[in-house]
Amino acid sequence: MSVARGQYYNLNAVGGHIWRLLETPRSLDQIVTSLAEVYDAPEEKIRAEADAFLTRLKREGLLEIVVTDAP
Repeated sequence: MSVARGQYYNLNAVGGHIWRLLETPRSLDQIVTSLAEVYDAPEEKIRAEADAFLTRLKREGLLEIVVTDAP
């Protein structure tokens, strides 16, 4: 929920799963691997949808992407 913007965000099951994964910083590859272990879908589809979701979170100011040198 963003009080400043007056917006409420509702996540579906997969979005909620991704949100919980983000409690610890993770790469897109790590998120895709984790989702692929749970959901029966092609990895390419999981990656595309996860990337789109993360992009939307970033655009809405709900996610900060940090680039590190660590693997």
